Amino acid sequence: MNVLALDLGNSALKGALIDADDGVRGAFRIAYDDLPEALDRALDGLSAKPDAIGLSSVVPAQTLRVTDVVRRRFAVPLVEVKAEMPWPFRVGYATPDTLGVDRLCAVAGAFERGAGPLVVVSAGTALTVEAVDASGTYVGGAIAPGPRLMARSLARGTAQLPEITVEPDPPAIGTTTAEALEAGIVGMYAEGARGLVRRTRDALGAPDAPVVATGGFASLLAAWDAAAFGDVRPHLVLVGIARIVQKTLSEPRP
Repeated sequence: MNVLALDLGNSALKGALIDADDGVRGAFRIAYDDLPEALDRALDGLSAKPDAIGLSSVVPAQTLRVTDVVRRRFAVPLVEVKAEMPWPFRVGYATPDTLGVDRLCAVAGAFERGAGPLVVVSAGTALTVEAVDASGTYVGGAIAPGPRLMARSLARGTAQLPEITVEPDPPAIGTTTAEALEAGIVGMYAEGARGLVRRTRDALGAPDAPVVATGGFASLLAAWDAAAFGDVRPHLVLVGIARIVQKTLSEPRP
């Protein structure tokens, strides 16, 4: 089954055609300001017609704009992924109604049956670290700001600090204000991510639990610490969306 997986994240719409073997084709990223025209162009470039559409959204204001386009283009089932759906792992989160579905999709993309413990890091607008215990239960995680949010917060919360563009390899000691901001933001982000992974592994009682990373800043983390963040999968959330759609449509309804 080919699934058109769509991830409406905080910063942009990401999408791709995912096949039954988790193969990724025609991946695209679209700013919300460019909808719907850019989405139409991306769909024109798909190498095959989808058999189903899966959509995960943490931006409700954009959901209808996207579904209007794909429903017009394809007469196939559309599954909007929700936290209360049946996942391939148990969900032990205390407040699932407040859980961003993209977090679960990232875990679904990394999770293999019987797998656990497992740590999944999503390094995007926010940094999230997710934990699956040895029994295969998703138990929760941690949420922290990403580099761009840090840079924006410093610029808005101070009188003289500029908002910078975050560079991936800053000096340890900045000799200009811009460099000092880069050194502080990237250093705190990368070291913070490493510390959160260590704390998560310790809490799971699994100091060697595998870590899977995704998101726009995952390569930054991998460059900072290849041992901790070397398994980078750029389309992890999209693969997770496709897996849950395939599972939902293939299981018989009661």
